[in-house]
Amino acid sequence: FAIASMSKSVTASAVLLLVQDGRLKLDDPVRKYLADVPASWDAMAVRQLLSHTSGVKDHFSVFPNYPRLGIDKHVSYTNQEYVKAHIDAPLNFAPGAEWAYSGGGYVILGAIIERITGHPYGDYLRDRIFTPLGMTDTHIINVADIIPNRASGYWFKDGRVRNGEYMAQAHLGGPDVGVITTATDLARWTIALNG
Repeated sequence: FAIASMSKSVTASAVLLLVQDGRLKLDDPVRKYLADVPASWDAMAVRQLLSHTSGVKDHFSVFPNYPRLGIDKHVSYTNQEYVKAHIDAPLNFAPGAEWAYSGGGYVILGAIIERITGHPYGDYLRDRIFTPLGMTDTHIINVADIIPNRASGYWFKDGRVRNGEYMAQAHLGGPDVGVITTATDLARWTIALNG
């Protein structure tokens, strides 16, 4: 089953492993790793992406004061296009000035992980987190893969339980919501975090 926004804890842990390895500092400017960001991002630190204080727009939620990123979750974007859409959108506020939930910030963290490691986000998670912890049934979501016993998502709409809405790969397999796992592997994850 997909763990949705709980995936952010995996991404955050991947970032902290890079900190532990001396390859990243939480107070490093985002520009150090993504040089093509606009000037409005100059004061943005990696720490602010982790803590939802960066000002980067969310792509799913609509806040009273901040509209969501204007991308269509049904359209198939490449990972590069998806990251660029987040970078090109105006910030909700100056980095560090406020707090607003932002899956988009975690999309940017995934791009930073890829830039530092030279590997796709999912490969880094597999090699550094999933395999060492014995999480053999944990992956980044790929809508095309056949995964035995994969649970389907559902939602409650019009007074009935219905199949979840279709979303394109870029929206489902990202650093903000992209982990699919089992109860056993999720227990392994919890034990590892507590240990």
